[in-house]
Amino acid sequence: TDGRNDTSHLVFSDQVLTAGSIQPAHSQASVLTLRNCTSIHWQRFAASIASLQRLQTLEAFRCNVGDAL
Repeated sequence: TDGRNDTSHLVFSDQVLTAGSIQPAHSQASVLTLRNCTSIHWQRFAASIASLQRLQTLEAFRCNVGDAL
């Protein structure tokens, strides 16, 4: 993540994402922003996003996610 202290806005920048990128500490996130991220398994990462029960907004900038998200 980018070091923000706001637990409601989770930001990943310039990272290779995995299903393990979403941690229990992120459970309060209502906004998830991805910037310049990659993943070998976008579908697994997307499944981990489903655990974010408060998530309302998903933003992906310059990430080649295809239809996985």
